[in-house]
Amino acid sequence: MDTRVSAASEFLNDESGATAAMFALSLSALVMVAGVGFDYARLAGMDSELQNAADQAALAAASQLDGRTGACSRASAAASGLVRNKSLLANDGVGPAVTILSEASCDATGSIRFYRDVAKTQPAATDAQANFVEIRVGARVANYTFTPIVAGSGNINAAAFAGVGSSVCKVPPVMLCNPNETADPSFTVANYVGDGVRLVGKGSGNNADPDDPNSNGGGIYGPGLFGFLETANGNGASSLGQALGQLAPPGDCVPETGVQPSTGNMQSVRGEFNTRFDIYEGVNNACNQNGSLCPPAANTRKDVLISGNNPANL
Repeated sequence: MDTRVSAASEFLNDESGATAAMFALSLSALVMVAGVGFDYARLAGMDSELQNAADQAALAAASQLDGRTGACSRASAAASGLVRNKSLLANDGVGPAVTILSEASCDATGSIRFYRDVAKTQPAATDAQANFVEIRVGARVANYTFTPIVAGSGNINAAAFAGVGSSVCKVPPVMLCNPNETADPSFTVANYVGDGVRLVGKGSGNNADPDDPNSNGGGIYGPGLFGFLETANGNGASSLGQALGQLAPPGDCVPETGVQPSTGNMQSVRGEFNTRFDIYEGVNNACNQNGSLCPPAANTRKDVLISGNNPANL
């Protein structure tokens, strides 16, 4: 038997080194995939850095929009200098600082733009009109390290939009009309100190107020409107009763521009409303059985009438 032929045959049929060959062939692809992941992580991280800078600058600028003289100038200074952010993942040779060009004028151009409305359809032209601000940070580039097909990410930008608004929080959701709207449209509080306010449930039929001659038939504010406001803790008389009577009403604040009148027959919550005046009758579970959840308001005062000559007869 020829041993040389046998050794050559065994060498050709030996597959013990196949794994090493496959690994060598796939190594380039693995390195490329890892490189793409590394470069994408740099790009995503730099985008987050720029967006954080824009968000913080917009909040700083919005805090200065009080409608007074110099509001736009102060907002611009706050956006460009109050908070200094860095982009540690940008490697375009510009440096780590994220820049926002300062602009003192009230307009809707450039890196700092002012608007009257949240929809950005009405540019602001004066300090009094500047209700919202948009901040655009300077563009940065992430040059790729392991992805030689392209040189870099190109310009990456970030922008943020902010404004200052008012909210209604933890107050009885009662709608009151200005009693002197024509002569005093701004409702000057000092003019009404010491005056009383009489609340009358408007309605018809069984819901009419017997003490109000105008409540019998017709005379309602609108379809289903009874002078209460929608709350942030849910709909219905139960939620409204909690908001009216409880010391710590549930629910969050609602925007001042988003307050809506509550609809439906809300006559059942008059008991919860009266607890604020230390009157406990017709109260449902919103105040607990003993009324402990609905204490009277801190400035409530009640008169005491002594009957006859016996002080004990109250």
